[in-house]
Amino acid sequence: MIPDVVNYVWTDPRDSRLIDNKVRTMNAAKATLDMLVESLGLSVGPDVWRRLRKDLTGIFRLDSYDKRIDELCVLSGDSAIDYKEVTARLQASLKPQFIEAACKHLSTALGLFRDLPWRP
Repeated sequence: MIPDVVNYVWTDPRDSRLIDNKVRTMNAAKATLDMLVESLGLSVGPDVWRRLRKDLTGIFRLDSYDKRIDELCVLSGDSAIDYKEVTARLQASLKPQFIEAACKHLSTALGLFRDLPWRP
């Protein structure tokens, strides 16, 4: 589905807004970095995000999903890292935060649809 593809720009059929997934993905990357820095008690300067943003910008422009994953692994400093394993481990260890984020998202979505007529 196009809304889930990192490098797509698409029109939301609900309200005709133009959505740039590169912007959304970059915002998610920044939020992820901030969350990891805070939860792991790290201290990083703003130059870390500037460098990371530059690298991610190039990666997010790649058309191939597999190539993006390969480049993210290289960026991590370990090109042999198993992306799916890391994702699974992060989800397992941070499950409460993922659930909280999903609840906030659902709350926002329900608020957007509150004026729509409900069918029984």
